[in-house]
Amino acid sequence: MKKSSGFTFMELMITIAILAVMSAIAIPNLISWFPQYRLNVAVREMISTIQMARLKAIRGNTDIIVFINMGAATVTVWQDDGAGSALGADGIPVNARNWTLDGTERTFATEPVPPGIAITGAAFSGVSIVRFNQRGFPINAAGNSTEGLITFDNGRGTSNSEVEIQVDISGNARRL
Repeated sequence: MKKSSGFTFMELMITIAILAVMSAIAIPNLISWFPQYRLNVAVREMISTIQMARLKAIRGNTDIIVFINMGAATVTVWQDDGAGSALGADGIPVNARNWTLDGTERTFATEPVPPGIAITGAAFSGVSIVRFNQRGFPINAAGNSTEGLITFDNGRGTSNSEVEIQVDISGNARRL
């Protein structure tokens, strides 16, 4: 009498058929989950970037800019204090704090948003730039406290395809 080991052809075919049916059910659900996941990642990264910029402004006793480029879908953070060569009476270079990334200013991060996600709105007193002063408060070009919203969209057109982040006048960022 021979001892056989292994699987029969019929057992293998039944196992493959069961796996195919389970995959046909599971894969479309997983694929539809990815846009929402990418949207959540983009929102968490933006909140982290804003918190990092605020802390760098306080820790460095300087102005830090967060520029949201909606066209390029990137976020750039830099220290806005290096324009010009002559020092003013306050010890800061002339034309510094001009809201523009100049060659002498330190860039901390330039991050793209995840693929498939668009920044559809960024408004802080009418501009897509938020500046944190030395105390960590967001300010506008006139030096007044400001607040704003950043809007992300994953393009799915559903009720949960758009998420807003609010930056309040104290500098705290949170998802709405």
